[in-house]
Amino acid sequence: MKKVMVSGYNRSDGKREFEILDKAELEKLIDDLNAFEVYQKTFTEGKGMSHSGTAYTYLDARTGELVSGWLGANNFNHPWDSFYEIWLCSIKTGCEFPDLNTADMLLNDTEQEDFQDYEGSAEDYVLEKHDQKELDDRIDAAIDWLAQEFSPDYDDISRQAKELYELGE
Repeated sequence: MKKVMVSGYNRSDGKREFEILDKAELEKLIDDLNAFEVYQKTFTEGKGMSHSGTAYTYLDARTGELVSGWLGANNFNHPWDSFYEIWLCSIKTGCEFPDLNTADMLLNDTEQEDFQDYEGSAEDYVLEKHDQKELDDRIDAAIDWLAQEFSPDYDDISRQAKELYELGE
């Protein structure tokens, strides 16, 4: 474990000492990341959030665990409550969240032609033609497709880790 000193909001907060994983251990965890899992965790965290904000998944530099969370727009955590978060993936929530209820995401090519004359949503179409299980399977497949397309920003992840370990110098 490595000790780091983290400043609060201002001088009156002062600094506190915390322990984080050794740099080599954290770097190994970063190298072993499963991008697919990271995106799925992030998407699941943001799914259903109607408020503007950010769903995110981070690597906890204290424990090595992958953790997901949500932060409302124009909000932030106290440095002592977030210094250890190495953000791996973030997705805007609210009106910017990926819309899976589209023909492109839920319907096959044949259905998309038929859907053009349909007066409901893509989800309604699938439910009318199939059942809830089929809709759930298609939503899961759409999330899997998005997860496969996701690639972590390793430059940003490395920058975050570097800044974290500079707190101990």
